[in-house]
Amino acid sequence: MKNYSHIAHTLREQIHHFSERFASRFNRPKVRFLEEMFYGIQASKDSKLSNIGRALEEKIPLKKTEERLSHHLEQKGMGQRINQQIAKMGADRIKKETSFPRARLCLVAWNPSKCGETSSAIFRMRIGSCCSTAD
Repeated sequence: MKNYSHIAHTLREQIHHFSERFASRFNRPKVRFLEEMFYGIQASKDSKLSNIGRALEEKIPLKKTEERLSHHLEQKGMGQRINQQIAKMGADRIKKETSFPRARLCLVAWNPSKCGETSSAIFRMRIGSCCSTAD
């Protein structure tokens, strides 16, 4: 039988280690928010705030957790700063030998409720120099 609390603890440690890379661009509450979002998305396998909140298993009401997470998500420029940091981390892994040196990959923060979309995706991927959308 698997020890799920040990697995969850290991996952949280790995997420904490990964989120430390964002510490130079964000203050401590934002880094904690990112850790919670990374863990919640991973644990719930969903991008809806209610499911992320349930996965966090906090002792406060789910509504309060959702309000706190949505407050952080609504901060102006948050998505852009996250994308910049992820791109910076990815740039270290791209070598001159990469087969498509002119290709660009951009993750664009997307709020489906404001766009009138019905999908629950948070990110839309754009590939290529003209940034055509690939869903």
